[in-house]
Amino acid sequence: MFPGNGKQRWTDGRIAELERKIGQQALEIDFLKGCLQRIEEQRMLQTLTGNPPSTGRSKKK
Repeated sequence: MFPGNGKQRWTDGRIAELERKIGQQALEIDFLKGCLQRIEEQRMLQTLTGNPPSTGRSKKK
């Protein structure tokens, strides 16, 4: 390292906090990728079968 009395930039606690945050974000990204993949598969099936996509809304007059 470098000689001298410099300031420590990151504490071990802060590093651990950031590592936990990265891990949580990685889990969220994996979850959202799975959701997107399922949506894309449903759209492909709808295209192949000719079924229009469902909006999940009822039409009120």
